[in-house]
Amino acid sequence: MTIEMESEQSTTKSIDCRNWRKTLGKHAQQGGICDVADPVSIPYEKVESWLKSYKDWKARLKYVQSELTYIPELTRTLDMVAAHSSRKQETVLRTVIRRIQITEHEIPLLLSRIGLIDYALTALTSEEGLFVRLRYFDNLGPQKP
Repeated sequence: MTIEMESEQSTTKSIDCRNWRKTLGKHAQQGGICDVADPVSIPYEKVESWLKSYKDWKARLKYVQSELTYIPELTRTLDMVAAHSSRKQETVLRTVIRRIQITEHEIPLLLSRIGLIDYALTALTSEEGLFVRLRYFDNLGPQKP
């Protein structure tokens, strides 16, 4: 779900190309923490959307993983389906295709997004992390009219 806004707030931080080695050294000395990053625009609406979707993604991941445990039992019937009953074969084939979609696309995407948010949360102070959890995961705070 994407929300289009008339004016997109964003911030850009960039590395001075002439001093990139010094910047990289500073980044390494501070344990990976540095006040500059690659020149990437960060749309706040997208970040907020991802944070608000975090709990749904975790629930969806749990659901599709449980669905995968159910699908193998259905796919075992692929060998037992008679050749003349094409209707059963189509159902089993759709089930096998769904399993492939889950394992190759949906689960890796969910794991990537959840992992990215989890990693970002580790960079926050305890107060900032609490704020993010309350504001975005638990939906506490001011609501837009």
